[in-house]
Amino acid sequence: MASVPSKGKTEYLRMSFGDVLGNALKYWISGLRYYFVLYLVVQLVMAGMAYGLILFSAYNPWILLLAGAFVPALGYSSLLSTIFSLRPIDLMAIGFIAFFIVFLVINMLLQLLVTGTVIQHAADTHAGLKTSIGQSFRFARTRVVSLLGATVLSTLITLSFLTAPFAVIGISLLGIFILFWNPFFWLVLIVAVLALSVASMVLLIYVMVRLSVFAPAVVLGGASAATSLRQSWKLAHGHFWRVFAIIIIIGLLVAAIGSLPLGFTMFSIFLPIPPLMGLVFTIVYAVVNACTMPLSPLAQTMLYEDLFARYYGA
Repeated sequence: MASVPSKGKTEYLRMSFGDVLGNALKYWISGLRYYFVLYLVVQLVMAGMAYGLILFSAYNPWILLLAGAFVPALGYSSLLSTIFSLRPIDLMAIGFIAFFIVFLVINMLLQLLVTGTVIQHAADTHAGLKTSIGQSFRFARTRVVSLLGATVLSTLITLSFLTAPFAVIGISLLGIFILFWNPFFWLVLIVAVLALSVASMVLLIYVMVRLSVFAPAVVLGGASAATSLRQSWKLAHGHFWRVFAIIIIIGLLVAAIGSLPLGFTMFSIFLPIPPLMGLVFTIVYAVVNACTMPLSPLAQTMLYEDLFARYYGA
C-alpha cells in the first residue's frame, strides 16, 4: 500500500464506474443553481469583453491609445512610434495583441477560479459537509495560481507530445530529400506524416487521460503545479480505459446538451441579421454553456477521489 500524502484526504472511498458518473450527475443537478450563476457570470463577462474588444479595435481607435497606438482621428503618431520607428498599423496591431493577451489571461483565471470552486464544493458535499458556495469560492482563490501553473504545464506537455514527433521526422526527411533527390521520398514523406498523425493523436489522448485529474489534485490535495501533474499521472496508472470512458461519456453529454444552441449560434454568423440578434444568440449560448460546464470538473472530482482511494488502498 502506498503512503498517503500529508495533504491528501484519507476518507475517500472507491466508487464503481456507475457511481462516479451518478455522483457527478447528482451533484450537477443539486448544485446547478450555484454553478450556473458562477459560469454564467464568467461567460457574460468574457462575451462582453470580447464584444467590446472587437468594437473598440475596429471602430473606436481611442482604446488603442492605452497601448501607445496611433490615433487616426488626431492625425499624429504616439510617442512609441517616434521612439521605436513603428508604423501606425504596427502600433495598432501591437495594441490589439496586447489587449487580446489580457483577455485570454483574464478568461483563463476566471475559468480556473470557478472550476476550483466547483471542485471544492462538490468534494465537501460528497463528504457530507455543509459548505457554502462562497466558502468554496474563497478557498479556490488560494489555489488559482497553482491551477494556472498546472494548466499551462499540462498544455505545454500535450503540445510537445503532439508536435515533437512531427518536428523530428520532418527535419530528418527534409535533410534526406535535399541530399538525395528522388520522387520516392515524396511517398515516404506522405506515409510518414500519416503514420505520425495517427500515432500523435493516440499519444495525445493517452497523455490527456493520464493528466485528467490534475485540477482536483491542486484544489483538494494542495499539490503544486508540477506535483499535481505527477499525482494525476500516478493515480490514473492502470485505469486508462475507465478514465477514458468517463471522459467520453461526459463529453458526449455536454455536446448533446449544447449542440443545438451552438449550431444555431454558428449558423447565425452567416445570416444578415441585426447585431442585436447576434447578441441574443451569444447570450443563449452562454446560458447553455453555463449549464454544461460544471459537468467536467464534477466528473474529475469524483474520478480523483475514486483513483486516490484505489491507489492508496482505501
